[in-house]
Amino acid sequence: MGFSAARTTPGETIYGKLRRKYAKNRFNNRFYNPIMPTPPALTTSATQPGTGLTNITYFSPSGGTQVPAGVFRFRGGVPVWNTVNNHGIKFREGHSGTALTTCFGVSTLIEFLLDAPQLWIRFDNGAGGFKLIVDDQYVSAIKTVPGSTNIYVLIDFTAAGGRKMRKIGIDIESNVLGIHSIGMLPIDTLLPVGEGDEVNGGLIGDSFSTGTGAASQTDAYSKVLAAAFDMNMQVCGVGGTGWVNTSGGTQPTAAQVIYNLLPGVTWTTDSNYQSQPLEIFKPKDCFFFNHGFNDQGIPDTAAVLSIPKMLDGIAQVRAVHPTAPIFVFGLEAVWGAKPAYAAYPNALAYEIALLNAAANTGDPNVIPVPMMTDSAGPVLWGTGNSGAPTGDGNSDVMRDGTNGVHPPAIGHITLGFAEADRLIKAIAGKV
Repeated sequence: MGFSAARTTPGETIYGKLRRKYAKNRFNNRFYNPIMPTPPALTTSATQPGTGLTNITYFSPSGGTQVPAGVFRFRGGVPVWNTVNNHGIKFREGHSGTALTTCFGVSTLIEFLLDAPQLWIRFDNGAGGFKLIVDDQYVSAIKTVPGSTNIYVLIDFTAAGGRKMRKIGIDIESNVLGIHSIGMLPIDTLLPVGEGDEVNGGLIGDSFSTGTGAASQTDAYSKVLAAAFDMNMQVCGVGGTGWVNTSGGTQPTAAQVIYNLLPGVTWTTDSNYQSQPLEIFKPKDCFFFNHGFNDQGIPDTAAVLSIPKMLDGIAQVRAVHPTAPIFVFGLEAVWGAKPAYAAYPNALAYEIALLNAAANTGDPNVIPVPMMTDSAGPVLWGTGNSGAPTGDGNSDVMRDGTNGVHPPAIGHITLGFAEADRLIKAIAGKV
């Protein structure tokens, strides 16, 4: 049984909805307008902070006063209960276990509405970090790292507007940081963020998609792309891989992990954390195939080998989502100089072959999105990097000088917005 491609207003197609959401959110999101002019004060402590703040909600299946799960909107990652202490969740975006089920994701955004002048968040594990978002703006561009187990972070709005209703977002690095509970005054009002107009997307990608190169998973280009449409994006990314490339035989290909994005998956976690019904995935409205960077370097045969694998990925999605748009993107970056890209001689031919194959499926909802071959040219290119500039492309800024492969945060943000812009161009005329 298939799932419908979209939840839209009457008379609106998924393409119309994407255009509407883009018009509203492309220049109105936390990456485009990043920092609050008057942010709340954040302080950490080992003991419960604040005056009169009580533990209103445990993130747990038992114990304390558990607010129903529907109050919190989880975007991206999957909340997983900690069954050892029965209080707290951490987040996963993919399976753990054997190589052919491994799938890594990005940060998980928890959102809710709250009118409290103060609140605290207790974290289970100090490893990793989070970013606090208030009314779609960051409190700080730098992630907060609690630093130890069972640490409290007090968020104080007393000098930043006091009591008023705000949308609070906690963007937590997946697989690392756990959240235990939230404290507020008994008179404070906690409400859900509505989901009636949400777009749910699934992205299959490589290490670019999981934010490698940026200082935090929260800055992954896939997060930026999602923000441009106010989209709930689930990411399944495996570093070093593509439709063909297996990162030296150590990882699965894209087609082998794409089922992570489809309903009916049985998730596994480490022994301390067990899946709960809250994990059940929502049917996707659209899919993003963002592979090719790790394939185009395979001499001559990359496109020949990749195309059948990509078509297999399309078939897997179509078995569950018969009409959902599948956006097949060209290469995220090419670390070579225009016009020949000599360092990557197969890149241009690879993108052309892959996108032509997508265009020739006969499926009107499989949509190629040019990157290198777009009229504006590639988004990230050049032979230099931030540690060794060469002046032959934007890679002097957009390519990390430490590992020489991935973009830093500014590169991820540039790439994410460019993908959103080019997607809109690709669906021009689609009804």
